[in-house]
Amino acid sequence: MPKQKRTSVERNRLKRRLRELSRTRLLPQLPPVDLVIRTLPEAYDASFDELAREIGKVGERLSTMQLPRRDTGTDEGKGERRKTGGV
Repeated sequence: MPKQKRTSVERNRLKRRLRELSRTRLLPQLPPVDLVIRTLPEAYDASFDELAREIGKVGERLSTMQLPRRDTGTDEGKGERRKTGGV
């Protein structure tokens, strides 16, 4: 969160709101991807419902895009553990 002349309380409130909205409204409809949300100064004064509407618009735009899948690093032969004898 950029400071934009705001207190830590205001920054943390906005961060919590955006984290909750992205967790409940964006991530369930997306494949495993890294997501970065950039804010404008107006976001600090927006209500939760206004932020939710904006996040909803972002979700609609993302759903029409062809998103690449994030590499999970579990390709065959990589990241797998072989069992050895024993207990």
